Amino acid sequence: MSSLLLAFVILGFFSLVSKLNFFIKYKIQGSLIAGIVGLAFFSVFTDFQNSVEYISWKDWPGITIALVFSALFLEIRNKSEEKGNFSELYTQTSYVYIAILGQMFIGVVSTLLIFKPIFKLPMSFSSILENGFAGGHGTAVAMKQAYLDNGLPNGSEYALFSATIGIILGIAGGIFLVEISKTNKTKIIEEHVEYNTSFDLPKLFINLGIICGGVYLGYLLKNRIKELNPTLPEFPLFVYSLIVSVIVRNFLVYIGKKSLIDNSIISFLSNFFMEILIFTAISTMNLSVITEALLPMMLLFSMGFLWNLLCYFLLRKKLLSDDISLELSLLNFGMLNGTTAIGLMLLKMIDPDLKSRAIKIFAESAPLTSPVVGGGVLTLSLPYLLESVGSVPIAMILFFSIVIIYISAVYTKQKSHQQTGSNVQL
Repeated sequence: MSSLLLAFVILGFFSLVSKLNFFIKYKIQGSLIAGIVGLAFFSVFTDFQNSVEYISWKDWPGITIALVFSALFLEIRNKSEEKGNFSELYTQTSYVYIAILGQMFIGVVSTLLIFKPIFKLPMSFSSILENGFAGGHGTAVAMKQAYLDNGLPNGSEYALFSATIGIILGIAGGIFLVEISKTNKTKIIEEHVEYNTSFDLPKLFINLGIICGGVYLGYLLKNRIKELNPTLPEFPLFVYSLIVSVIVRNFLVYIGKKSLIDNSIISFLSNFFMEILIFTAISTMNLSVITEALLPMMLLFSMGFLWNLLCYFLLRKKLLSDDISLELSLLNFGMLNGTTAIGLMLLKMIDPDLKSRAIKIFAESAPLTSPVVGGGVLTLSLPYLLESVGSVPIAMILFFSIVIIYISAVYTKQKSHQQTGSNVQL
């Protein structure tokens, strides 16, 4: 209870701080300010990392992101808004694969040519970049045994450091990208949804119950699948939650009870959970990690960050739908540099009320990417593949996979534009 009360007090205070002119100018919301202040506090006063509040908050991001996506996929939409078309979904999925496979490729080639011969690091060091940037802290912990098996006993700590640096770069770089993009998005920034604050409590609790029910059923589904087949990759909870929410929404529509879902309340609650997510995800990051390989890691992170910037500035123009390319690429940038929570935070800075369909396309692509990369099967098996297959063949496979996916995605976008009378050049 103390964790919940203190979180609301902190968010309330920093929401007030966010009304200062500086923060209004840069569209920095209170949850981000609170998260950065919390991160600084817990990094300086490390004893408080053993507090009930810190331990409790550390578990909240995984739940709150599931609540956000559960809410988003419960909204009743017109047929034309039900989901992104095939071209949008395919190009977004391709963007994620190219970006993450690119992180792997950079890791393998740089380790083969620089880090192994000069710093005497094993080839398993290759996966540090992708584990931290695209995978995050959870993946870093999950990879511990893989690193132990492949000659990098401190690999999990390195990956945790990678995830932390990725978050810092994601926040700093993302805010910079938002700032330089604002001139093209003034209209979106200035438009806000006026929430219906006259809804009654019963309807509020009905919608809250449906959202939480979707997450709980997703949790049960996740555990059941894990029991039936422990070898399957463990998807994030939000993937199961959004699947359940889609089923619940369609069921309510089928039985003629879609009026139970109030889009205004759903939107209000999704934004409410988003603020909690951003605060707790950032404030509970642990910066105390072992950095014996600090120089090679910083070189690796620099190359990875430049690659992510390249994807943002060039790849999005070639692949993503023009009308949502900025929103989707910011979501992807945040995810590729730390966590989906950062991507959502960046999206809120240009689309405060989450009106863009980009977030739904992003979520729809997640079940197509998370089983393989960013903590999926390929992520977990890369250190073993480098030892069994060899680093050069793996590098070649990654390179040609990127090329093939890129060509197919550009072709898909070209075909989509031709159907609407537009032209895109490769």
